[in-house]
Amino acid sequence: MNAMRSLRRRFQILENLESRTLMSFGQPDAGFDSDGFALTTISTNSDYDAREMLVSGGKIIVGASNAITRLSGAGVVDTAFGKSGKIVFTGATLQAMAQDSSGRIYAAVSAAAGTVLLRYTSAGKIDSSYATNGTALVTSDTRFETHAMTIQSNGRVLVAGVMRDTSDESRRARVYRMDTDGFSDTSFNVSGYSDVEFGEPSFLAPSVRDRVGGVFARSDGKIAVAGGGYNFAKERYTNGNYIAASYGPASLVVAQLSSTGALDLSFGDSGYARSEFADETRVQQYREGILPQSAAVDAQGAIIIGSWDSAAVVAKFEDNGDVLFQTRSDDASLKKVLDVTVLADGRAVIVCETQDNPGGHLLAVVDDGEIQNPVRARGSFTPTDTPPWISGEYVALAVSGDGDLLLAGESGAYPQNITVGSFDLGQTADPRLDEFANARANDLAQDADGRVNVAYYDAATTTLKYAKRDENGLWSAVRTIDGNANAGQYVSIDVNSKGNPGIAYFDGTNGDLKLALFDGSKWTLRSVESKGSVGLYPSLDFDDSDRPTMTYYKKSTGDLRFARFDPVTNSFSYETVDSTNDVGRSSVLVASPKTRRYSIAYADTTTGEIKWAGRKTGGVGWTIKTAATTAGGADFLSMAYGYYYEPAISYYDAKSADLKLAYFDANQQKFITRTLATSGAVGLYSQTVFNDYYGDPLVFAYNRSGDRIFRFNNAITGAQASNPIGGAGRYLSVDLTNGRLVGGYFDAADNVLKIRNLAANNDFG
Repeated sequence: MNAMRSLRRRFQILENLESRTLMSFGQPDAGFDSDGFALTTISTNSDYDAREMLVSGGKIIVGASNAITRLSGAGVVDTAFGKSGKIVFTGATLQAMAQDSSGRIYAAVSAAAGTVLLRYTSAGKIDSSYATNGTALVTSDTRFETHAMTIQSNGRVLVAGVMRDTSDESRRARVYRMDTDGFSDTSFNVSGYSDVEFGEPSFLAPSVRDRVGGVFARSDGKIAVAGGGYNFAKERYTNGNYIAASYGPASLVVAQLSSTGALDLSFGDSGYARSEFADETRVQQYREGILPQSAAVDAQGAIIIGSWDSAAVVAKFEDNGDVLFQTRSDDASLKKVLDVTVLADGRAVIVCETQDNPGGHLLAVVDDGEIQNPVRARGSFTPTDTPPWISGEYVALAVSGDGDLLLAGESGAYPQNITVGSFDLGQTADPRLDEFANARANDLAQDADGRVNVAYYDAATTTLKYAKRDENGLWSAVRTIDGNANAGQYVSIDVNSKGNPGIAYFDGTNGDLKLALFDGSKWTLRSVESKGSVGLYPSLDFDDSDRPTMTYYKKSTGDLRFARFDPVTNSFSYETVDSTNDVGRSSVLVASPKTRRYSIAYADTTTGEIKWAGRKTGGVGWTIKTAATTAGGADFLSMAYGYYYEPAISYYDAKSADLKLAYFDANQQKFITRTLATSGAVGLYSQTVFNDYYGDPLVFAYNRSGDRIFRFNNAITGAQASNPIGGAGRYLSVDLTNGRLVGGYFDAADNVLKIRNLAANNDFG
């Protein structure tokens, strides 16, 4: 009877893992053109940016740089529109588009004649009754760049953009107004246009660089112009001396005009509402590229503007000019905001550039002053399929007639086409997909395609749980891997060459080390070692033959153990790596990139030393070295390998409460120790990775006294410290795979484990 119970505990098969994805924000709508993505070729022109997208009467109107097309609500080209479903421009480029209450379409285009306004019927035919055969000249000045347009309730058309000043390279925001017949409206500031300045010129930096993200008609006839700007002085020579260019900070701005085009001094601060979002250094680095190109207005008249400052930035301005919030994404993969739209429930959605792979822009929700739920705007991925995705510098957002989110842009999978994707919006009450309530100890592993696997200990249920984020950013349903009490308080996860995860973890109730393996359809649980309190501080790695290999601490004997499972023989092999003193806590298992032989970093509790054990040539036995010494012991070890540093081991020195790094210098052939931070209880949960194999490591750690995460770039030669996140950071874990850096940390205020994409060369966000 006891033998049978032991056998069942040692080998347990769980039911198949359901192939489910949480139905929430960003899920492609399979009912839209069969896979959530409609693909259409709109002309032979090579420029396929999506400048605007409108939804009217259940139809989707997409304005690309060179043409306009209309689709049905199901994503099928409407051949009754224009000519075979399209309006194609010759010798002109679409810059903005709007639709009036009668369904007529206005297109602002740039052409040799200047900025031209075209009007079409709702059927896509030129409206010859408007202006001159359907064509109106906004301005013949080719220095004007159109950025946005809208139509007032009285039928007058507002065209907004910037006017270039060739003398000092300034770009000042300007709004033109056209009357209902298509001619310049001289009742608007007499001249038919009105200028505003988003940048704030000064004596030392008198020029401004503006960009318009949107223009909005107020119900009382007033006009809001949204965008951003900064001031600068261009480089110059004075009395034969060269003076470099100088820059001021950049701000997101809303300016308000009266119905006659004068600045509305009752709005904000003398007509302007400003929110600074980037300092002079960032402006100098990115120049005009830092300025916003998108804005939207909600039902209450509040305006949302999106931009970026190394990560996405969004500000919201109330209708009186007060700044409701300005927020910056803590997910570093969200780069420049390309477009923003407002949903019926008051949330906003942004679409952002991303600099990581795989391709596809990122969507995110802006709710309650936070940028949330980033997901990749692409379909699901299988190894034998090319998923549809959307690219391009200009993309457009809209909300469909049935409440889904629409995104239009150049097709990344099929160049020279426009793709429209349809995505589920989810509900306001939906939890963030990348946050896990009550999660504590955790570990992360990515596969080659960018899927993120996370295993964590649920403190509420005291069980081991698992979830997977697909490469498009959508999470599978959370899975309980081991429902026994106290399972997973120590945990390590890795993925094999097929992308299937394995989890080594400590069973606290029985004092056992267990291994959970997923074969693509089902999970299998095995007991690795069960005699005594064994399995604390596990570290799991799949070797080059996909055999799960692990190190762990056996508390009852004080030994560092090594085990490997062979799927062919269905058996484990074991070794004691070190049994001198009390050894093995905080063990880390890493294979050397050069030799492919395993090495282990671990703590010697008896002596307080940091030890390094390397597999001997031939695969038998271990060479043990002292990497560092401490007076009061060490914990929270992390190890990684670079070309010049084999390896680098970060750790927490318990006596001094410092973060330290021990690295093996290949030239000196010895371990060298340096202190990275001494500001009190800093160094807990340290994580070390090499973003550049030939460079320095990145070191992350939690500062308990400051309750924040430290990050050290160039940890050996430079040790440039930054404080990426405040108010969180315990149970920190980091994974770097194929250049993609992902981190997880516990936010005590929200009682959640947060999974975030990190920037390899910047802060968390």
